[in-house]
Amino acid sequence: MIFAGDIAVPNMKSLPNIDIPSGIKNKNWFANLEGALTNNHESKQLITQHIVFNNINAVKEIISEININAFALANNHITDTNSIYETKKTLIEEGIKSVGAGYDIKDAAKSITINDNGVDIEILNFGWRSINCVEAGEKSEGVNPLNRKNVISQVK
Repeated sequence: MIFAGDIAVPNMKSLPNIDIPSGIKNKNWFANLEGALTNNHESKQLITQHIVFNNINAVKEIISEININAFALANNHITDTNSIYETKKTLIEEGIKSVGAGYDIKDAAKSITINDNGVDIEILNFGWRSINCVEAGEKSEGVNPLNRKNVISQVK
């Protein structure tokens, strides 16, 4: 299984040249989606404001090239544009799991399981308030809070 860091592709032009050997490209991938998915046509303005987001079509292109099974969403940019609801809805439509952010705290705290060569891997994802992650609440969307009590409770 491949774990990858921040994916932030604001437009189709920003797609990297994906020249990864097929033996690696076809493994199961889990990556951090650094910022919400959007079709925002004002992307130049968002970029100049230093807002991090992902163009839906660019991410779909990456998904078609690499076997990404799931995205981590608990980061400090997931609420910069759009809503977590729109991002999760789009990922579900693409058959991609997500973890670490949700419509409320219960949804944000749900783990996901990825089967890799017959081994189930359970994944939790947390976001840290000190880096400006918006924490989910009882009735508000956000990330799964990274704090000792919450982490221990979920691991148990």
